[in-house]
Amino acid sequence: MTDYNELMRQALASTGFSDVSIAPDVLIDLLAERDKLRAEVAGLRTGYEAYEQVNAELKAESDSQRKDLQNLRTDNAQLIYALKQQEQSYLALKAKNEALRKDAERYRWLRIVGGGSWTVMETGEKATLARFDQCIDAALGQGEQS
Repeated sequence: MTDYNELMRQALASTGFSDVSIAPDVLIDLLAERDKLRAEVAGLRTGYEAYEQVNAELKAESDSQRKDLQNLRTDNAQLIYALKQQEQSYLALKAKNEALRKDAERYRWLRIVGGGSWTVMETGEKATLARFDQCIDAALGQGEQS
């Protein structure tokens, strides 16, 4: 027998355990198996605790990333809103620019064609600025005279 088995026998004898129905060799094997299982359980417990720690770290990282994602979504929504506001401002300025460009073109036409002096003819209808613009546009070839 090995020294371990002898030590186990002495340990059993010192505890007063004696069961005649279990052979000492079988009892020693059972105790050795028990010790082996206890060591395995301790290893599994350590592994499980490490797993729990890693799992908690991953959960914290995931929560942080979810919060970051929500912040990015909020930032994105704000940027989209700001972009739409800029687009509306751009379109309004573009329309205003086109109107001013048309007015400037009419003025330049009047200066070139009239040579600095103009004669207004009465046609029997009430002259309005809009009608005046239509006549100039027709002369410029940009609109139809109505």
